[in-house]
Amino acid sequence: MHRLNLEDADEAQVLAALEENTPLGPNAEDMLVVLPVPPLPAPAPPPLPDVNINPLLVPNGVEWEEIEGVTEEKYRDKFGRKSTIHMRRRNEYGVENVEEYFYLLFPMLELDNIVSGTNIKLAEKNKSPTSKGEFLKYLGIRLAAVLERRRGSVRSWFMEGNMTNNINLYGSYASRFNMSVTRFQVLNDALQLRPPAESDEDKADSWYMIRGFIDSFNRRRQHAITPGQTLVVDESVAAFKQKASGEYNVDGIPHLVKIARKPEGVGAEFKSLGDAYTGIILFLELQEGRDAMRAKEKCAELGAGAACTWRMTKNWHGSGRTIIGDSWFGSFKCALALSSVGLYSIMMVKTAYRSFPMAFLKAWAAAEEARVDENGQPIPWGNHKVLRHCEPNPNGGEPIEFYALGHRDRRLKTIICNKGTTLPGSPMQVERSRIVNDDDGRPMNEYYLKTTPRCKMIELLFDDFSVIDIENHRRQGILRVEKFWLTKCWWKRCFATVGLGMCVVDAYLLYKCEWAHFHEDGEEMDFLDYAGQLAHSLIHNVFLSATPVLRRREPPPPDDVEQVIYTCI
Repeated sequence: MHRLNLEDADEAQVLAALEENTPLGPNAEDMLVVLPVPPLPAPAPPPLPDVNINPLLVPNGVEWEEIEGVTEEKYRDKFGRKSTIHMRRRNEYGVENVEEYFYLLFPMLELDNIVSGTNIKLAEKNKSPTSKGEFLKYLGIRLAAVLERRRGSVRSWFMEGNMTNNINLYGSYASRFNMSVTRFQVLNDALQLRPPAESDEDKADSWYMIRGFIDSFNRRRQHAITPGQTLVVDESVAAFKQKASGEYNVDGIPHLVKIARKPEGVGAEFKSLGDAYTGIILFLELQEGRDAMRAKEKCAELGAGAACTWRMTKNWHGSGRTIIGDSWFGSFKCALALSSVGLYSIMMVKTAYRSFPMAFLKAWAAAEEARVDENGQPIPWGNHKVLRHCEPNPNGGEPIEFYALGHRDRRLKTIICNKGTTLPGSPMQVERSRIVNDDDGRPMNEYYLKTTPRCKMIELLFDDFSVIDIENHRRQGILRVEKFWLTKCWWKRCFATVGLGMCVVDAYLLYKCEWAHFHEDGEEMDFLDYAGQLAHSLIHNVFLSATPVLRRREPPPPDDVEQVIYTCI
């Protein structure tokens, strides 16, 4: 084998020999020298930041760019604005009876659970069982008491008196509604929404008594109404009355909320989803407390607000509808999550501004407040600044565009959306007052309409923004169920709010939609008149004759124990 002599070899020959594993000559260890290793190339310096990019336009690494405006609607509506009401018993003038709207929206399948659970309690007290008809009569009497603003002792409702002079003192319910005060109180004390829990899971559920009713409520609304293009998310509260001591009349409620900004902000909270066209509530989600809500679907991934919106809109994923919400729901993460399931969104953003250019829009608004026009006058409200962010489309195709809009008004309004344009919309008109002097020099209030320009995005948001607030006002401010159905049981309060209050208000809203569709002239009933007719229809409901309650009328004759005479209530 050839051996390489290191004394006569140059550097290139040594390297070649090492690569070919050629044996080296004698004294190789002494004569082998360490060859110099070429230095590694220096790493490339990091790219210099673009001095032209405003750092306020890259919140949390999400890049936004200023644009002049959005002049074309890229995503067309798949549904018309009007909703579809699935009513069966219609004639050419609509439905025949006002209670049909209530029966359409009330979860009628839960009547079996209510009657079954209540009868168990009645049997324990050795009282005669109830029926669907009698329970609906009980609801009708409750509604009548609410409309007549009756509080205090229930016995005074049933006392006989002169209806013209003493209607505030004596209700004469026993003769008017064919139910004794004893029976009413027995039903009220024994009322149960479900039979007692049997499984370990149900026994551990602190919301067991009301959860089944809420789930049935949501399913009923899904089958009764096909909503239009726009859905609205907001909050509703089942309010509790406060004692003079500062404590609340609530026994054992799993989670009590206190929302300072709400007129009736203490009680059990529901996140609500409503139909913008009819105004009715389509979905409710119980707010069960921090730990329970964190265990809900998508909460760990999206956070509380975005996950709640994702869950409430789940029945309409992929439909291309538009979701409108306030700042509790609105965030860039929420808009991104809704877009991934085929929904558009227009939402306010206040506190959840991660990845949203809030600082840039506030700086722009502050600069606009300090700016003056050519005549030295402040720039009037109504102008806006719009930014754009392009997100890759997971299904391929063109990127999905999101817009961050700042609208100058009395307070800066910031929204996140992927729907609408910045073309001029109908102006916002708000009634204001100012103090002026009359002809005699005396101060007086002068009322006027303040008009503020706005773009289409702002118009789409605020035209339907208060849909659920209006429903809440009819229930709490006009009907006032919580004020006149007094109870210390938390789930009865929730049932009074949802089962009676919301169902009565939503039934009236459906009546208004039907009236406008089937009647070209004539005057529709106002809300309280409709509620009065509904109370009468529930008290004299058709289920009383269909499912009579049998009651012993007189004792059987001693000579024939099998002969018993019964009568129907």
